[in-house]
Amino acid sequence: MRDLLSLKVVQTIAALPRSKEEIRAYDPELDDVTSVIADACEVLAESGGVEFVVSGFVDEPWPVDVRTDLSVVLEQLPAALTRLRARKNFDINFYEQGIERELMFRVSNEPIVTVTCVSWDATWSPAVETVVVARDDLELMLFTLGTDFLTMLRMTSLELVEHELLKPWIQAVG
Repeated sequence: MRDLLSLKVVQTIAALPRSKEEIRAYDPELDDVTSVIADACEVLAESGGVEFVVSGFVDEPWPVDVRTDLSVVLEQLPAALTRLRARKNFDINFYEQGIERELMFRVSNEPIVTVTCVSWDATWSPAVETVVVARDDLELMLFTLGTDFLTMLRMTSLELVEHELLKPWIQAVG
């Protein structure tokens, strides 16, 4: 049983194609970093060469996608890393319809983090509700998720990865 937690973005083809789409103009009153992340995940999904892989708590990988679910997790990533590094509890929500799960991370002064998976979907429940992850391994996994996302985005859209709205996110993840 794969009961250990894994969140990663995977490049599935040798070279990701450059996006031919022009980036849209963002409205400073209506848009923020989540707008850029959503567009970036759209570009990565359209490339056909990127997968978001989440596993743990059950035998099979979760039914997540790059376009929606990766975007949802990436918008929560800076706060998750900040809280983990400060040894404070945090949650990562997979709130989109179809997945509807929450990971609750309970951090202590110990070198481990307890992760509990809660399902809001009556048709699915975790086979194992709680796992323990080494804090350093978790930090590396979350950091790598962010840096791999940026690496793949650089291959597909330099305009998005260099956008002003994304810079605070990049600093918070790094």
